[in-house]
Amino acid sequence: MEQGKRNLLTDNEFREKVALRAYEIYVDRGGQHGRDVGDWLQAETEVLSDAAQQQRGSPGRKTAIRGKISRSAPTST
Repeated sequence: MEQGKRNLLTDNEFREKVALRAYEIYVDRGGQHGRDVGDWLQAETEVLSDAAQQQRGSPGRKTAIRGKISRSAPTST
C-alpha cells in the first residue's frame, strides 16, 4: 500500500472493509469458488479508491458503514 493511502485507514479498518467487499463481490457473482484472489484485489482497489475520494472530499461511492457497503453499479473497462 502507498504511504499516503495507508494513512487514510488503519490496517484493521482496511482489512475489515476489504474482506466485507470481497465477500460481497463473491456473492454478487453467484458464489462461484476459485476467484478469491481476484475478488480480494478488486475489493482492495475499490476500498482504496473510496478512501482517497473521501479524503479529497469528492463524492465517491459510499464505503462500509457498520458492516454494510452501499456502492454504485460497477463500471466496465
